[in-house]
Amino acid sequence: MNSRSIRTSITLLAGACILAVVAALIAYTLFAGQRTRALVDSHTEALAATAAEARLTAEAEAVGN
Repeated sequence: MNSRSIRTSITLLAGACILAVVAALIAYTLFAGQRTRALVDSHTEALAATAAEARLTAEAEAVGN
């Protein structure tokens, strides 16, 4: 009976460890996803501003000529 209790304790501990690792991986994935989204948003914003500026400059030059 004592060995069954030890087995149960080890099994529960292993299960708890696996759940902790899964929770940590999910938390990291969510954090990394937010960080990636913020990076993509900032780069997209910069590219859009550059493209708009180039378009306006081209239109200004076309009108000026």
